Amino acid sequence: MISNFASGAPGFNRPYAINFPSIAVDRSAGPYRGRVYLSWMEPVDYFSQLLLPRAQVSEGDAFSGGETPFVIGDVLHGVRAAGEPADVYAFHARQGQTAMFFLDSLAGQLDVALGVGCADNPTELVFSDPPSFGRQRLAIATFPGDGDYTLSVRPGGGGLGPYRVRTGWVIGGRTRGRDVRDVFVAHSDGGPWSAPVRISDAPPYYDDWLPEVAVAPDGRAYVAWYDWRDTPASGCSAVSNVSLSRSSDGGEAWQRLGTVTDRPGDWSLTSSNLVPNQGDYIGLSADAQGIYVGWADARGESPDVYLARVDPSLAGPAPVPSPTVALESLRPNPAPGAVTLGFAVTPGLPARLELWDVTGRRLQSQPLDAGAGGLSEVRFTPRPGLRSGVYLLRVVQGTVSASARLAIVR
Repeated sequence: MISNFASGAPGFNRPYAINFPSIAVDRSAGPYRGRVYLSWMEPVDYFSQLLLPRAQVSEGDAFSGGETPFVIGDVLHGVRAAGEPADVYAFHARQGQTAMFFLDSLAGQLDVALGVGCADNPTELVFSDPPSFGRQRLAIATFPGDGDYTLSVRPGGGGLGPYRVRTGWVIGGRTRGRDVRDVFVAHSDGGPWSAPVRISDAPPYYDDWLPEVAVAPDGRAYVAWYDWRDTPASGCSAVSNVSLSRSSDGGEAWQRLGTVTDRPGDWSLTSSNLVPNQGDYIGLSADAQGIYVGWADARGESPDVYLARVDPSLAGPAPVPSPTVALESLRPNPAPGAVTLGFAVTPGLPARLELWDVTGRRLQSQPLDAGAGGLSEVRFTPRPGLRSGVYLLRVVQGTVSASARLAIVR
């Protein structure tokens, strides 16, 4: 996975990020008993970006407001002098774009912080100042709308002298994360982990932070996280709520149940005698009476802890009974290539076909159509390059599976 440790979430004053994964086990009597769920957050892959210099920009060629204009891709040069306020640079970005700002060079005794914000709003999308933790000053920001933004280089721990900031656009490519942070969940029945499922269903220009996962006694899984999708356009994406999603099929698909909070939190207006002001954490648990979410809340002048109970009956029916899986035929066998498998599974539940080698490695996986029940057939082609030998072809539905030996001859 890829992690963004460089900064906290929008509107927060945390100078670096945390990334606590969350784990839960299904202890119900349902079809997924024993399944382990893991939830975490990750950003677009900014580690693989090449920050090739477009142009050199020196502090001083300023707008009338005092900002130095530049274009993402430029290399910024500045000097911190005694008594000076923050150095502020201005640039333009479009909604959904992600940019990286990397302080890759500075004077030996100089300590500065990076901040990225909206030009017409004092709220910061990003604040990065983690030197005491041995992390480089690196800011990654996904922009909530078309407009002008600012990058500030301001005094951190002190010192004077020159610095250099490289800038560049972050291109997503094939990464799972779409922006500054997305929430994902994967599960395991004791063997390989499933493909991660993205819980974040908001547009790809809002942060999703600090997920927690829990499983109710009926076997349904829940994830809660801090969510910025409802922030007003004038708020520089700094207003957050707590969202809750649920899966009734063992983690294959997730449905957002809505916000747990009854009021949004504007962290830029909430102060505390302790930094960070958001409290860091969120909690989630479940029993037969309800789903319980606890979070740090910014509705007052200082942070408070709030708890909400969600009635599980409001979220639809519990999972269906345990599935049954059977294999009827496998032909041809041995086979040099594609084979046809006859199988029967319980309708209405996700199922998949897997190919394993004798050492316990899963080599291929594809979804199966359970249809209306009864006997079905599926065509399966082993991937090119597999050596001749004996493999296992397995049909899996929930925690139930059935396997057949497949001999590949090439």
